Amino acid sequence: NYANMSGDCQSTLPLSEIYKIYLLIWKEGLQNHEWNSRQMVNRLSVGENTSCPLSRSCDGGIRVLQPDGGYYSCGAFGDDGLYPIDFEAEILHGGFERPLQKEARLDALKMECYSCEMFQVCNGCRKHIHDLKATDLVEIHCSQMKEISAEILALSDERQIEIKNDTYFRSSGFEIDRQGVEIEREVGPWR
Repeated sequence: NYANMSGDCQSTLPLSEIYKIYLLIWKEGLQNHEWNSRQMVNRLSVGENTSCPLSRSCDGGIRVLQPDGGYYSCGAFGDDGLYPIDFEAEILHGGFERPLQKEARLDALKMECYSCEMFQVCNGCRKHIHDLKATDLVEIHCSQMKEISAEILALSDERQIEIKNDTYFRSSGFEIDRQGVEIEREVGPWR
């Protein structure tokens, strides 16, 4: 993942820096060509689960088998050898482990985060929380997020952006095609 430190990479890129780029993508009208910036908006708009580095529950569905045989719910944590899962308990005996959900220090960057409207996107995934704490970047990330939060929240209008094959749909009944042209379509259930 582009945001996390993993394996030999011992630095991390705070999501606040990435979100600044996402905002530029929206300002330039390029969001229909870039998937991750739409994920950020969906996370705020409808609370939809997204992919790394925004998913807060990746260990509910991701499994990674490392070359050394280690079994993890996050590839980046697997590269670090942290939070392994008992392969035999899950595969041979039908268990299901969620080690990241059990680890309280991976739930939030700091206590104040729980009352912040940006919590879901600012904290990001549990690996991002781990990395920001490990590199002492929590306060820098927090102050940068406070600077851009109004712009990010302005993109959120409680309508889901459907992400499908490099196009996006809003519930308004319009589709934005690959060339950025808005075309009318019949509004129906999400596919």
